[in-house]
Amino acid sequence: MFRVPATAARLARLAPAAAGVAALIAVASPARANDPAYGIWTQLHVEAGAGVAVNKVSDSGLTQAAAPITYTLTAFASGGGASAASTATATSFYGYLDVAASGSASPSPTNGAGSSFSADVGGFPVDYFRDQIFVQPGALPVGSLVQLGFTIDYGAGSASAVTDPASLQPSRAALSTDFHLTDLDTAVTIFDIPHGLGAGVDSFTVMVPVGQRLRLEGSLVASGSASSTFADTSFSVTDPTTIHFDAITPGLDLTTASGHDYGLAGVPEPDAWALLLVGFGGLGAALRARRGRLAAIAS
Repeated sequence: MFRVPATAARLARLAPAAAGVAALIAVASPARANDPAYGIWTQLHVEAGAGVAVNKVSDSGLTQAAAPITYTLTAFASGGGASAASTATATSFYGYLDVAASGSASPSPTNGAGSSFSADVGGFPVDYFRDQIFVQPGALPVGSLVQLGFTIDYGAGSASAVTDPASLQPSRAALSTDFHLTDLDTAVTIFDIPHGLGAGVDSFTVMVPVGQRLRLEGSLVASGSASSTFADTSFSVTDPTTIHFDAITPGLDLTTASGHDYGLAGVPEPDAWALLLVGFGGLGAALRARRGRLAAIAS
């Protein structure tokens, strides 16, 4: 299970850096016999401090919901003229993870000795899903090696942070994604793909034996924090990520414990198929008419 940093009075002490975010993702637990075969999970943690810290945590728990779950959490604090506000949102579903966090902090107006109150904020949304894939024999013999194709789309994520030069804690904004595929029958990791911030698409194939049970896990963690002493600070981080897979070997039948269809992006939807069929029909009619004209000219 993931663990969000423990609540603390000051955000500056608990906001994880990019390496810390990667560590949060790495704690996805290995498969255990009593684990649910599939589920989605969203957890949020936001903090705002301006003299007094406001800490909020929301946790969906691992649920087998049939539709995406979205949680939003906000925190606001003010005191002595200082103010801080933080918001985190996360949407989780099978093969789809989307998180966003933002915050801003403003110190109180300066006096002779500097600011009376500093301010700090943080947001930590976490998404996770797990599912089991069954490589059914279909027309193929059990144990024969077959190919599965995977595509991971990291979307157009972004991260930005504005730091107060006088603050001991620089503002941070970071993202980390991880996808695991494990053979449940042999406990062998087939792939483990971590990824930081940055758009892009990864497409690859894996070889697995027919009849095997696979566990697919995906996680996405965002982290942002800002601390303000004399100047306004802020952070913002967002990223949508999806993973698709399908059989490449003909005659292979794939099913999932959740019943979700992870079919590769780019496979036409029914409406698109209808348009393609109309187009092919029109093309066929044009070719037949052309052949008729050529036959008439030849005669």
